[in-house]
Parts: sequence; C-alpha cells; structure tokens
Amino acid sequence: MVYYLPVVPHFLGVDGNSNMESIMKKCRSCKTNESVYTWQPFGPDDSILCFTRPGYHYRGFPTIGICEDCKDNVENGNPGVIFTYKKTGYYALDHQVKETPF
Repeated sequence: MVYYLPVVPHFLGVDGNSNMESIMKKCRSCKTNESVYTWQPFGPDDSILCFTRPGYHYRGFPTIGICEDCKDNVENGNPGVIFTYKKTGYYALDHQVKETPF
C-alpha cells in the first residue's frame, strides 16, 4: 500500500492562507523595500554594476539582495547605499564599494 503525504507549497500555511509577506526578503541596504535584484559588488568582474534576478547570479561570489531604488542609486553613483557583508560595513559611492570607516 502506498501512502501519499499532502504537499503544501512553502508559502502557504497549514490552514492554506498565504504568508508571502513574511517570505519576501527585504533590501539589505534600505531594509524597507522588497529585494528584487541580486547585486554582486565583489565580482565576477571589476565593475560593481552586476545586477541579476535572484537565482541567475554568478556562483562563487557574494550576493546582496537589493531593491529597485537602491539599485538606481548604485547605477547613478548616488550615496546612501550601505550594506554589511561578513560583519563588515560597506558603502557604494561613485561606482566604487568601500569599507565604512567605523
């Protein structure tokens, strides 16, 4: 005899209600908007302008989840995009990523 377990998608709770709000990741810079892009400021090339959709990033390089507004700030060289990676703070300014002084 074969028994089949009910399969519930990971975004549905036990009662079948959607809890997508808790699953969607927030931007690692502004921490308010939904993360839409995967940003790879430390590779695979010398440019920090490496943005992809989640799941299509280059393997072996760190990824930062980032929103549309912060992506535009990085592309335009505007200040205000600050993030942490491995307990170290970084900021993007003028198409460069630098370690925060504090």
